Amino acid sequence: MNKYPFVVAELLSTENDTVSAYFLGLISAAKIMDIETETIPDESEYNDEDTLSKFSNSQELKASQENEMTPELPPPFSKFIKFLDKSIPVNSTCAGYFAKVLKTLFFFKPEISGRLVFHEHFNTFKNITEHLYSDSLQENLLSFLKLEPGYFKHNPKDTFLEYRKELVNKVIDIVFRKAKTPLDESMAMDARSNAAAILVSLINQKAIVKDGDEIINLVLSEKNMA
Repeated sequence: MNKYPFVVAELLSTENDTVSAYFLGLISAAKIMDIETETIPDESEYNDEDTLSKFSNSQELKASQENEMTPELPPPFSKFIKFLDKSIPVNSTCAGYFAKVLKTLFFFKPEISGRLVFHEHFNTFKNITEHLYSDSLQENLLSFLKLEPGYFKHNPKDTFLEYRKELVNKVIDIVFRKAKTPLDESMAMDARSNAAAILVSLINQKAIVKDGDEIINLVLSEKNMA
């Protein structure tokens, strides 16, 4: 992403099955050329509910099959997520590109990208709390804390609760200045403001936050409010 960050970000943030499957490690580069792309039926030729219903069902089956797949190691995503290992402060433009791609992956392939972020690369992902001076990364973190994609509102196999609670604790530490930071005063204030906004959003939207009671009880615990 060094030479053409805008072009790369636009490509990776398209909701394309082949691009996302490769990037998340579900298919290898060698297999890409063998994929037959399934497209939405042309309504001018297939203007009937039966055809569109079959297409919809096939997409649901494909998504279900993908969720059962184990990413090939290491997927390109493994290099991408290392952006969060960069020293403070990160370039704000690159942070915006990174956030755009990560948000698209999470909403387009929530279970798979969630597993990669929380199970495979959590030690890297939790560094996002060191970059909350960035509005883009703050929005990213909030999406993962809420588990916003509709997939998680139904019957998810894993809601990554313990990982999310660890992240919330880190956000709380920033708000109450319990965490040391190499940021200058201006950026430190931005980080604290964004961290506080995360906690307020979690409290205000508890009803739609997955495992909302446990998350909010952590925020409002006597230890953290003391």
